Amino acid sequence: PLAMACIQREIHHMLLIAQEMMQPIMQLFEEYDKKQSKKILENNKRLNDAFDGIREYSSDLSKEITSRGRSRQLRNLIEFAIAIEAAGNIVAKNLLPLALDRQKEGIHFSAEGLAELESMHDHIIANISLASNVLISRDVDIARQLVEEKSKLSRHQRKSRKRHLKRLAAGLTESFETSDLHLETSLAFKEFNSQIATIAYPILSREGKLLHSRLV
Repeated sequence: PLAMACIQREIHHMLLIAQEMMQPIMQLFEEYDKKQSKKILENNKRLNDAFDGIREYSSDLSKEITSRGRSRQLRNLIEFAIAIEAAGNIVAKNLLPLALDRQKEGIHFSAEGLAELESMHDHIIANISLASNVLISRDVDIARQLVEEKSKLSRHQRKSRKRHLKRLAAGLTESFETSDLHLETSLAFKEFNSQIATIAYPILSREGKLLHSRLV
């Protein structure tokens, strides 16, 4: 139990690092800052190092576990650690280069497009806090809320895409110039949020609150 608690605490530390990486992204889209960019890359290295440590520690621990329940709990924690590392890579390898491209090309989002991205970003930061609560409490209701918020952001992303395409059709110059940038940024936000929400699924599945398939 003590070893499992240590792993959970370190995964929570990873989640805080991912939050620190995501927090300044919209500021970087408005005004790229090399110092802030360097800090994000350094945090991504910290995230990867933390995951490597957790993976090694868990490998040793798994040899001592005899309970199927403990083994499943350890597997779920490792899967969430993998998801957090993937979320960090989305910031460092997708969003950061997109922010740099915007600066190099000297283009700007339309007012409507910028507002949509800022709304998604705020939603993600709130969902990181929800994921943190799920990780610590293992509460079914909070886990359900996190999945609902994940679905809400996915709907927001789809609507933002449709509105962006309508602005393109209307010939709005800013939307034309930032078309790829807007679509790739909103998709990266969605993917980051999906990774963060994975902590909820094992809890909901255990309580029979999750469908095995969405297909009819």
